[in-house]
Amino acid sequence: MPEMLTMFSLRDRVVLITGSSQGIGRALADACAQAGAHVVINARSAGNVDAVVEELTDAGHTASGHVADVTDPVEAEDMVAASFINGQTLFVDGGMTSVV
Repeated sequence: MPEMLTMFSLRDRVVLITGSSQGIGRALADACAQAGAHVVINARSAGNVDAVVEELTDAGHTASGHVADVTDPVEAEDMVAASFINGQTLFVDGGMTSVV
C-alpha cells in the first residue's frame, strides 16, 4: 500500500459511496478500496453496480453493491440499512460525509 494510503488507512471500515459507478464517485471508490475499505458501490443501474464490484474484487479488494435511487427516501434508507457491516459506515454523497 502506498505511504499516503497507509496514513489514511480505511482498513476494517465500510464506505458507502453513492453514484460510484462512474466519474468522481468511481474514483473515490477506487481510492477507498486501495486504502483498505470494504466499498459499497451504489448506482441506479444493476449492470453498472455489478461491473464496478467485479472490477474491484478482481483487483483483490472487497466490495459489494446496492442498486438504489438516492432521491427515493425508501430506497436510500434501505441502502443505508443494508450497508452496516461492522456497525460503523462512512457515507460519501455529493461531497458531504458522515460517520454513523
